[in-house]
Amino acid sequence: MAQIGDIYFGGLQSDIDIQRPMIKSAISFELNAPAEVNYCFQSDEGNWEVEIRRDHTAIVARSTIAYPREDIIGIGYEQIQRALDIVAFESNCCIRVSKPGDTHILLFEREGKIVIQCVAVLIHSTRVSMQITKFDSDGNLIPEPAPPPSPWREPLRYYRMSQTATDLWEPYRNLFLGFESLLHLICPKEPSEREEEWLHRVLKTVGQTVDLQSFVPPGRRDPAKYLVSYHYKGIRCRLFHGKGELPATHEGTLNPVATAAAYEELIPLWKALASRYLGVKSHAGGVITYGGFRHSMDRYFSRDLQIFYTEDNSPPNSEDMAISPSGLPCYPFEEIKYLGEITPGEVSFSGSHRVGSGLCSSVVHRICSVVGDHLSSIDHIPDGVCPNGVDLFDCLMIHRLHNAGQPKTSFIGENLT
Repeated sequence: MAQIGDIYFGGLQSDIDIQRPMIKSAISFELNAPAEVNYCFQSDEGNWEVEIRRDHTAIVARSTIAYPREDIIGIGYEQIQRALDIVAFESNCCIRVSKPGDTHILLFEREGKIVIQCVAVLIHSTRVSMQITKFDSDGNLIPEPAPPPSPWREPLRYYRMSQTATDLWEPYRNLFLGFESLLHLICPKEPSEREEEWLHRVLKTVGQTVDLQSFVPPGRRDPAKYLVSYHYKGIRCRLFHGKGELPATHEGTLNPVATAAAYEELIPLWKALASRYLGVKSHAGGVITYGGFRHSMDRYFSRDLQIFYTEDNSPPNSEDMAISPSGLPCYPFEEIKYLGEITPGEVSFSGSHRVGSGLCSSVVHRICSVVGDHLSSIDHIPDGVCPNGVDLFDCLMIHRLHNAGQPKTSFIGENLT
């Protein structure tokens, strides 16, 4: 059977657990600290089970139902949140998922085969700076006049709280509060006006001076309608309501990967509106464009790309030059695909390995990409994944652009100590 550390993850079972129902869907996230208790949570419907183990950083949600891959992420994350709610109250053990929008391990069915897939997001942080100096015709430096101080306005508080939060839901919640506060300064809400109607009205007004089309996905003919439908109704209302309105079914769950993408989509619009209407200045400097990032990644990964796995549990560091610093055996994935740009600012590649070809006895701790002779990236799995009892072991590595000096869009919680 497949395991994350000592936690059952799914797949074919051992003779000892043969009476246990077959697990067909599962997801594991990394916690911000090792669990201090053993706990197993059962969903009200009985379809999901969540388990944490003492001294493990992994938390696992598993189900006997074969859900589509994307549903597993949303439903599984919600069940994990419910388990952590109970553990926090009963055991005073307050822990959280560390990188919900970035890193996780999935078990799902694909074309009749059981697949374990390790998903890792790797941040490419770049900084572009420039300075403009003016001289007169005699070569004398022309000093720049000191800019006026930026005025304080209420929406700025929400922006700061959004950027300093660590849990995925809090950054988005505070950013949207700041968004609503900013829009209220532009066009105050009428006393009898419904929230949704007011948002449509103010966004239509804003669209007369700010090109909203550049802040929504291509092909959206009505940016105001999209922003209200996707951000307000699709995410904001689900995060804010607390009167028995937490999502109880998978149709109402919030996918953490989608929420992280929504935050990244909303924040440049917020900054553009703040600069336009609040009179605040941004000193973030230049940026690498999405097109430039895609071009450089395409060129880099068009070379000899390989992906390896190893049982070496050495934590990654900036001086790593070897797949296994401890000198343990390293094994290549059989099938490797460079997938290119999946969303603006993100490119990815994948690896796949047939478990029947000898992997089943391994406990994988490091998955590394190598370009030529250069170690390019490392996905570290502290508790280790044993992909026994499944058909395919996959990895999906996503490289995400982050322009240093720009707002952060990845929230990984506290570092483990």
